[in-house]
Amino acid sequence: MICTEEEYNIALKQLDVVWDAEEGTPEGDLLGQLLHDICDYENEHYPIGLPDPIESIKIRLEDLNLEAEDLPIDLAVLEKERTITPAQAQSLSDLLGLPMEVLEQLTLEEKDCG
Repeated sequence: MICTEEEYNIALKQLDVVWDAEEGTPEGDLLGQLLHDICDYENEHYPIGLPDPIESIKIRLEDLNLEAEDLPIDLAVLEKERTITPAQAQSLSDLLGLPMEVLEQLTLEEKDCG
């Protein structure tokens, strides 16, 4: 278990040494443990957030050779002028193959601060 930044840096150096270790060897076992511990530490201390939903939609449209007009949503959503319903998010997820967690960001109403 890695608890400090110093331990994390040491683990990264150890990882470099055993990177090519064969499975079933003591070095291979160390490699597996280091990978596990490093991932746990990075997930806790350096979390990666969800991608931007609009950019994700645009990328998938391009990947699938689709146009924005092919989407089952109001195009104002792509301009961040409107939100979508959970059902629309599910339709987009099904159509584009994007995770619901990404598209659910578009269902949140912005709070009125005025």
